[in-house]
Order: sequence, then C-alpha cells, then structure tokens
Amino acid sequence: MNKKNLKKPVLILFIGLCLITTLFTSLWAQPSSNYIDSLQQVLTVSEGKQRVDLLNELSDLNSRKELNEAITLAKEALQLSQKIKYPLGQAYASYNLGHHLISQGSYSQALDYLFVALKIYEQVDVAIKKAQVLRAIGHVYNGWQAHQKAVEYYKQQLKIGLEIKDTATIGSAYLNLSYAFVQSKKPNRAIQFIDESLKYSLATQDTLRIIIARANRADAYFQLGKRKKALQLLLEVHEWYKNHYYQDYEQYACADIAGVYLVENQLNNALIYATKGYLLAINSGSKPKAKEISDLLYKIHKRKGNTSKALHYLEKSRAYQDSILNDQKKNELASQDLLRLLEKYEVENKSLKEYRATNERFKTRRNVIGIFILFILAFVLVIGFLLYRNNKFNL
Repeated sequence: MNKKNLKKPVLILFIGLCLITTLFTSLWAQPSSNYIDSLQQVLTVSEGKQRVDLLNELSDLNSRKELNEAITLAKEALQLSQKIKYPLGQAYASYNLGHHLISQGSYSQALDYLFVALKIYEQVDVAIKKAQVLRAIGHVYNGWQAHQKAVEYYKQQLKIGLEIKDTATIGSAYLNLSYAFVQSKKPNRAIQFIDESLKYSLATQDTLRIIIARANRADAYFQLGKRKKALQLLLEVHEWYKNHYYQDYEQYACADIAGVYLVENQLNNALIYATKGYLLAINSGSKPKAKEISDLLYKIHKRKGNTSKALHYLEKSRAYQDSILNDQKKNELASQDLLRLLEKYEVENKSLKEYRATNERFKTRRNVIGIFILFILAFVLVIGFLLYRNNKFNL
C-alpha cells in the first residue's frame, strides 16, 4: 500500500486522537456541559454499581442548574443501590437527596436521608464523606434558624478535616461556621472564620469557596453598617455566579443585593434584583429563599405605593412560611438527641464490612472520564483498522 492509500485512515486516526485530547482536557478541568453529556452517554450502556455511581455523579452536577432533574437521578440511584445491595451507592444517593431537599426547604425529609447516609459512612469508615453529611445536617439546622445546633455539626466536620488533614474539608468547615455566625448576627465572629477559610481555599485554588467567602464577608459588612463595601462585594459575587451558571447561589446574591438597595432606598434597583432572585427561587423550588424575597418584594412595593402588589407578596410570604413551619413540625428533629436519630436509621446490611477495604475504589469523576476516553479510542482504532484493511484489499 502506497502513501496515498494510507492518507485516509491516518487522517481519521489523527482527528480522532485530537478529539480525544480536547475532550480529556476540557472534562478534566471542570464539570462542563460536555462532561455531563459524556456521562449521560456512558449511562445509556451502564448497569449495576457503575450505573449507580454515574447517576449519583450526574445528580450532584445537575444540582446547580436543574434541581428537579438532580432529585430524579438521585432517587433512581437510591432505588437501584438498594436493589443490588450496594451500600456506598445508597449512602451517596441518600446524601444527594438530602442535599437537594435542603435547597427546596424540605428540611425534615432531607434529614431523614442524611442520617441514613451518615450511618452507612460511619460503618464503612469513610471520613471525608461523613464530613460532607455532617455539613449538610448543619445546613438543615441553619435553615431552621437553630444556629447553635448548626455550629455543632460544622465543628464536627472541622474535627474530621483536621484529623485526616484534608484541606478542602477544613476550608469548607470554616466557611460554614462563618455563615452560621452571619445568620446569628455575629459579624465579627463570622469574619474571623471567613479569614480562616480563605487560607485553605486559596491554598487549594477553590474559586467557588473564595467567592462564597466574599459573599459572607459582604453580609457581615452589611451588619456592621459598611453598606457600600457590602454592595460592591455582592455585585462582584453576583456577576461571578451569573457568568458561571451557579443559579442556586445567584438567587442568594440577588436577595442580598436587593436588601442593601432597599435600606439605601434605591427602590428601582432593589426591585430589579428582588424580582430576578424571586424567579430563580421559584424555578429551583427553594421555599426558604422564595419566602425571604417575597418579604423584600412586599416591602419594596409598599414603599413604592403599589398596595395590591405589596399585599400579593405578603400573602406569598405567609404561604411559604406556613409551608416551612409545617415541614419542621412533621418531625421534632431539631430538638432530638443525635443518638436517638442514629438508632432510628440503623442500617442492617451484612455486606457493609466488605466495603471497608475498597474505599479507595470509589468511582470518581476521573474514572468515568477514563472509561469514556478508552471507549472512544477503541472505536477510533477499530474504524482506522477497517479502513486500512479495506484500502489494502483494493490495491
């Protein structure tokens, strides 16, 4: 076969390898839409534990934009993991469901799933995953305005991070503690934890946590009466969230900005951001944030003299508040002891012990990327070989 006959298969192989390199680079760098698409493609041919892991990964990634889709994926992962007796998959799915339900304000239901995940991770001794669950439980108590209880769980997260020397976990815990103190109107204490969190976030170049720290600092400044500094930070934070499609965080920034503008009596600007935040909250199903922004819209319209609109949002606020209170009353979990909760969610699964030795084999994002790239590479090589053989026979 001469050089001319070799050109076509070689060209195809070269293009294929270039595509693989480009895909590998983009997917390794960040959870882009291309990465999510690649996971979905692999999902169509996966089954068993691999399918559970992919469903959980997709559920986690979708939580930023499509919360209802994220919940659907987590539920499928939970059902399949229970069916095939895969405790680690069940724990991850339970954690995902709990985390997503917190965003919607379904706190008691979220806590149910989170304590299932916590018990499994305790039995298989996965410290870093246990820390993530403790963080989420802290978020539940923050949502219930039980800030001291939230602090207890964030401190447990911090303790684990220090024990295993995991920089990301330590930074996350300090950041969560700062938020709890902002929520409990202790801005100076919050700033201390913000500064601590930044030491770790900067070390790991965790841009998202750096931005969240900036948002927490803005809230602390606002409470200290430094409104101009707070507004400047919040506008920067909002722009970053918007440009990076963090819609779940963007609604928080919109609410904070609207709150500052309201205090400054810049009602038109307050209305713009409150309206945008309200739509984001409705789209994500976040009852707590929708309630908070309904309050803002009520106050804005009242000041502007729009009585009918003010009453509309007042009614909305009360409806969301009733829903949140009813959720809290379903289970008086906020006042129960941790040991009692753990007893309720005792996981009886004899196969748990065998997973202790396999913790390092968690299906991570890079594992999935590797499988997908190998699949594409094999496909390109087969096509190249067939073209080569075809050209050879045509000589």
